Amino acid sequence: MRAIKTTTISILALGLLAGSAVGVAAQDEEGPTYPTAPATVVTGGMVDWGEGSWEEETEAMVDGVRQRQGVRFEGARFEMDDPRLTGDVSYEGIQHGRMDGDVEVVLFATDWRIENDEGSWSSSCTSYQAMEPMADPSLADPLTSTCLYTGAGAYEGLSAYLVKELFTGELPYPIRGLIFEGDLPPFPGLPSAE
Repeated sequence: MRAIKTTTISILALGLLAGSAVGVAAQDEEGPTYPTAPATVVTGGMVDWGEGSWEEETEAMVDGVRQRQGVRFEGARFEMDDPRLTGDVSYEGIQHGRMDGDVEVVLFATDWRIENDEGSWSSSCTSYQAMEPMADPSLADPLTSTCLYTGAGAYEGLSAYLVKELFTGELPYPIRGLIFEGDLPPFPGLPSAE
């Protein structure tokens, strides 16, 4: 009787292990990959914010919202403590601003690109800023954005999650974040109401 019980338990354990391996393999084939190794912490700054090109800019008022697009900046530069994220930077975006009293509340959607000799990083991210209309951006409240960058070239398969604090006064503007393999892990779900 004891031999049958031990054999049955062994067969069940092997079956569960095999089923788990099949489930994990299926997830790897179908879904995104998540970080499997510790992330590298990075810090540094935006040391030059570049020169803007306004030739393609359009501006329109739509239902009280000032919409601007077509402005592109080139010649910006990130200097980071990890050389993978040090490089020349270009960015362009769309701004939607609405007046709230004497302050313009602006939402930005911006595409960023970092390039160096080994590869590049690209990201699309959003940010928010409140400022007086036509004010010098360097005098406005800091513009904080969190962006997930995808690596290419030598950085293929890597992601970088960066928090940038722009217009904090004098350059360099601080940047901090992580570099890791795979995609950003899923955010935890909310507990059920039950």
